[in-house]
Amino acid sequence: MKRKMAMLLVMAMLIGTVLAGCSSNPSSSGAETSSGGSETTGKESENSSSNPSSNSSSSNDKEVGDIAAILGNTSASTKDTMVIAQASDVGTFIPYNASPTNGALAGTTILERLAMFDADQKVVCTLAESYEYEDDGMTLVVYLREGVRFHDGTEMKASDIVYTMQNLLKGTSFASDLATYVDYDNVTARDEYTVEIPLLAGVAYAHECLTKIYAFSESYMVEQGENAGVDGMVGTGSYMFSDYVAGDHITMVKNPEYWDKENLPKLETILIRFISESSVALIEMENENVDLIYEPATNEVISVRTGSYDDISVYLCDAVNLDVLFFNCANGPTDDILVRQAISHAIDRESILEVAFEGIGYASTSFIPKDSWAHSAKLDADPLYEYSPEKAKELLKQAGYENGLTLTMIGDQRSYNKAIIDLMINQLNAVGITLEVTSYDNNTAAQMQRESNDYNLALKRMGMNGEPYTAIVGNTSAEFGVLGGQNLSKTSGIAEAEEYSILLTEIMTMTDLDERMAAYEEAQQLYMENAFLLPLHDIRDTYIAKSNLQGLVRTSLYLNINYCYFN
Repeated sequence: MKRKMAMLLVMAMLIGTVLAGCSSNPSSSGAETSSGGSETTGKESENSSSNPSSNSSSSNDKEVGDIAAILGNTSASTKDTMVIAQASDVGTFIPYNASPTNGALAGTTILERLAMFDADQKVVCTLAESYEYEDDGMTLVVYLREGVRFHDGTEMKASDIVYTMQNLLKGTSFASDLATYVDYDNVTARDEYTVEIPLLAGVAYAHECLTKIYAFSESYMVEQGENAGVDGMVGTGSYMFSDYVAGDHITMVKNPEYWDKENLPKLETILIRFISESSVALIEMENENVDLIYEPATNEVISVRTGSYDDISVYLCDAVNLDVLFFNCANGPTDDILVRQAISHAIDRESILEVAFEGIGYASTSFIPKDSWAHSAKLDADPLYEYSPEKAKELLKQAGYENGLTLTMIGDQRSYNKAIIDLMINQLNAVGITLEVTSYDNNTAAQMQRESNDYNLALKRMGMNGEPYTAIVGNTSAEFGVLGGQNLSKTSGIAEAEEYSILLTEIMTMTDLDERMAAYEEAQQLYMENAFLLPLHDIRDTYIAKSNLQGLVRTSLYLNINYCYFN
């Protein structure tokens, strides 16, 4: 009752208009079953992660920069062309139709969003000049920059943003977390440079939706019809589409009429070459034919980090993603908190970091990653589940499993998951737990984890960007902890999980950042104490580039190459 009253009081705080400025300018299925295994090195991990206090480092490592430190940089480039090696051609220039980690690079360079996140996960306006809340917090009003032109010379207008939201963004996976509070169907243009976004709920962070809204030219997209985004694109970005040969390359050239005169492009040309093997791309880099390898394989990352190359570096950046072990609370024996706590003490997250991810990453302490502003500093200072096989055995004895027990797990066939699972099998076996794992292709495994109760453990990679609520609510709320839901811990009906879910609902409407941060701290502590899941590994993404490449930044989910130059 106290929480429900608190929720009503918080909602009352939303009454009134809130004016907000921007923080700165801008497969086939086949099951494989195992119950034992040895440690592996997970050589093909698509993404990697790292804890600055514990991850291994190399003299060849560099950090992907902060957008705030790049804006306004007046340095000139010593060469005018950057060549990027990308593993695959996804055949689209529409970012909503491509994964951020698989092929969205060209589209996100040609197109721009209304806003982006900086390194502190704060909203930085780009094509939007400012925004404000009206109608007691139920309408987000966005004021666009005037005079911004698409590459075909037409001016960006509010009608282009309405078209984008209703015809391109709506219904995609990028929009799924917005659907609970953005009323797409009723977005309107108040005038040529003002967009009204009605909200379905009073959400304090609704303006973060601007980081997902690209400016597509309505006239261009309608004219292109079914071919829109297939073999070219018109945007407002600092680089323009030049040519595309499917399966071979994409060429982009400097936009001479770019609107942001303080951040003009420093290169004349960006060439993206499709090279499927990272090893081949690295040879091309040695031969001065490639400057940046996008999403390199782990073998090549290791090779560069050993210091074998004098003028090539690994660029690291926090990805605000993590690998999580979910305990199915609807199926015994993991319906017993003592068993869940025992497993948590039996798993050595530091060895997972070192062996499965080559030391690149954080050993997780919470399900909100360390790079997020809402991560629990308390759980860093006083972790709940430090590695202790003896403590695990003691808890199993209390739970009545002194002679051991058998658990089941649904896994997928991603190499980094296989490496984690092999380690877990050995570590759990050391405390008397036999882990039987059935692995499927990625899509089948995800479906079975959601729609079945016939397992005890499940691995899942969670990602978040900006406000953590939008990512964690589906994966942790009791509302989704049912058969078919995203929450693989199946926590529906558990009192402590229901209390946690009410707290999440309160967080959604809190307007004060310090209040939200304190509530996230409480939520993380509550969920972790009940051992509904075990965070394993905070991810860092890795890229390989020439050591003299400057201006590489990460904004929102994407690597941003718009500010690149060579010194």
